[in-house]
Amino acid sequence: MSAVTMEAPAEILHKCDTLTLILTAGTNFIQDHKQERVGEHFHAAVTHRANAAARHNEETLLAEHVKDYQSLFRRFSLVVGDHGSSLTHNEYPRSSREIHKR
Repeated sequence: MSAVTMEAPAEILHKCDTLTLILTAGTNFIQDHKQERVGEHFHAAVTHRANAAARHNEETLLAEHVKDYQSLFRRFSLVVGDHGSSLTHNEYPRSSREIHKR
């Protein structure tokens, strides 16, 4: 049976096969100089997010993380250069000086 023992200044884990750490963050910064850029304290919101995450298993947390991550980083694509060029990537100029030499 696994157990957690509280011994200041640390927690000691006994017979644990896995450990899932749930990290959350928050701020009371708001984009309003009239309120001196200070909004509501973030502790309640951070605690709510941590408690909500703790109700899910590791697989669900990972799937949600990947979904969130991909939604942020698969929003656009960038194409640099002319698609009709016959140059390979090794043949492209390496600096602006090389571009002006051609």
